[in-house]
Amino acid sequence: MALSALNSAALRDCFMNIIRGNKISLDLKELEQMISQDFQINSVNSELASALPYFLVFKMENWPGWDKYPQYMNNKLILNDWFEEFVKFLHSKLDEAVHIHYKSIVSNKESCEHASAQTEMGCKSFAPYSINVRGNPSLLNTLIFENVNDKDVKLMTHDAMDSEAFLQMSFSTLLNWPFAGVHLSCPIFCISRKNVHFYDRHLSLGNGKMLTPVQAVFIERAEMNKLCVTIDTVMELYSTLNVLIMKAFSPSTNSNLKIFAALLEELIADIKDLQMLKQGKPSIGSYVRFNIGKHVYVRSNSNSGCTQPVACYTEVTTPMVEIAIKRMSTAKEINSYIGSLNGADISLINVPSVYFSCNFCGVTFHCSQLLLNHFIHIHKMTPPMKCSACGVTYNAVELAENRWGHPCASKSNNGSCVQS
Repeated sequence: MALSALNSAALRDCFMNIIRGNKISLDLKELEQMISQDFQINSVNSELASALPYFLVFKMENWPGWDKYPQYMNNKLILNDWFEEFVKFLHSKLDEAVHIHYKSIVSNKESCEHASAQTEMGCKSFAPYSINVRGNPSLLNTLIFENVNDKDVKLMTHDAMDSEAFLQMSFSTLLNWPFAGVHLSCPIFCISRKNVHFYDRHLSLGNGKMLTPVQAVFIERAEMNKLCVTIDTVMELYSTLNVLIMKAFSPSTNSNLKIFAALLEELIADIKDLQMLKQGKPSIGSYVRFNIGKHVYVRSNSNSGCTQPVACYTEVTTPMVEIAIKRMSTAKEINSYIGSLNGADISLINVPSVYFSCNFCGVTFHCSQLLLNHFIHIHKMTPPMKCSACGVTYNAVELAENRWGHPCASKSNNGSCVQS
């Protein structure tokens, strides 16, 4: 690590202003100078050079070491050691950006439309033929099979569905859309939530009325931490965040309130659905992947007007959400953090930051509208699908609005069959 960074007066002043809750004003030239002189990063691609100042600010905001603030306030942390950790973190992240991540970032930007995913080999009990499918999202969302003659089966795509429904989509619906991810971080907590739906695609021979056995496994994987807080504490945090954000953002940018409110409401609903309980308390510091809505859905080429197909293509979708409450301070630390902000102008460094991602394409976005545009233009609209238990067809927007649940007509949806 460059010693000049540790000896940088500008960087230390920035650090001290942050922990004092003072406003920080750094223009682009100062940030570029900090990167060049303090971290000794020079001679990089012009496109990367223009992005690094913003990257540096983002990493400053999201340094995990900010959660040690209560220790500093209680004189349990040496300031110089804390500052050195801060500098080392920034230096390592800048170094990674230059030597590791930059090529992948450029590649993602240029080849998003060529993103491809591959299904796992399907269970043989589903159908005589499993299908190993690769393709971009718009292809997978429009894929059908059709018999051409007695011997041949033709792989086709139907016309992409009208994306008008996308434009009517609420933010909470977007949070539950296939492949959508959202990541929220601030000095007192760090949370991520991703839609990681599982797809099984197979080809069956016959009249398309094959009974498809489906067993819904609610919680697929869980890794629990020993730390716990109550839902009341989460709700109190939600209320506190609203106050903080109202003070930190001007009225013209209060759309951020809706983002944080919608995300926290979804997380609270996740915790209640999961019953992630330890002695009556939801576990914090946990990673859980679960079947949101507790239903499994099916679509096949018979849904697209093929009444008597010799070859029937079937896609079974299990809506899955993965949540990770990576870090959350204790109630005492939260109160200490809130108390330190009273009477002072709140710096944006202390306001939760949020970014969005598409898990299929591996790209990130700084606002929800860019993620929505990505789904509209790259993924196209997800087709309607049937409940595996009751056989009723629903459109994807309706399902996402209702957290992938519906008033199921079946008495049980824990293990069921549907005529596809």
